[in-house]
Amino acid sequence: MQYRFFILIALFMFYSAMLLAQPAGRDAIIFSHQKHLEELELDCDLCHESVFTSNVVSDRNLPEKDICMDCHDGDTALDECSLCHTNEDEPLPAMSMVIPVLIFSHELHLEKNAQCIDCHKDIESSTPDVHPRPIVMELCMDCHSFPQARIECYSCHETLKGKLPLSHSVVWGKTHGLEATLGEMNNCSMCHQQSQCEDCHTRQQFEKRVHALDFDFTHGFDFLAFTSDCSSCHEMSQFCSSCHSSQSVMPLSHNGIFWASTKLENGGNHGSEALDNPEYCIVCHEEPATDSTCQRCH
Repeated sequence: MQYRFFILIALFMFYSAMLLAQPAGRDAIIFSHQKHLEELELDCDLCHESVFTSNVVSDRNLPEKDICMDCHDGDTALDECSLCHTNEDEPLPAMSMVIPVLIFSHELHLEKNAQCIDCHKDIESSTPDVHPRPIVMELCMDCHSFPQARIECYSCHETLKGKLPLSHSVVWGKTHGLEATLGEMNNCSMCHQQSQCEDCHTRQQFEKRVHALDFDFTHGFDFLAFTSDCSSCHEMSQFCSSCHSSQSVMPLSHNGIFWASTKLENGGNHGSEALDNPEYCIVCHEEPATDSTCQRCH
């Protein structure tokens, strides 16, 4: 008991010394993207020019003091240190965020005409007190889904160790089918291909039927109404086109006399449909510049 008392005293003194050793009034950056982007209408690359040549996620793409001083020179904008620093006597540079190990190139994404706000959501309205949404995998999948961009895991991840979702518990094998059917697992395609489902269901001799017997006649309506996410199980382009081609079946909209004709204004209704709902077209067709059907007239 006596030794325990001395140990507690020693620990108390140790942690007290550690707290006293922390720097008082450590500087923090005060910055408002909202003021610079919305009010002053500045462009992102004015401060983050290095992103155009950044090819690794560990690159520091935050502006240095000299970039800030290009505007904060006392004429264009105020040059008072307290505008940006909480401790102007001992100012520190902006700290880089701790980010996971990923394969990522700003340069490549910008060359593909990606916009900053595609990934940095709400950045234009963020203030020192209101932070933008963090970048999560769901944001990546807005583009990294067929056919916009590659969906292979190793396009971004060097290793998948420790990447298992929290939902994948020991009973996940018995419950995943129900959740997928209810549409609550629309992100299955982030990691899994259709072939994986078929391989496992065949090996375990599970019943493959998940649709009603008349689904061949009604699935088109379900697809258009988004009542279920077909891509949860099917690779949309290959799966749909293989069946429609072999059965010589076209969508009902394609059978109308006003769908496509060189005698009609703008070529018919297909042009406006393609502009309003391009995700429907790409299920069967490639981009207009390369699709053989489009090239017949365009």
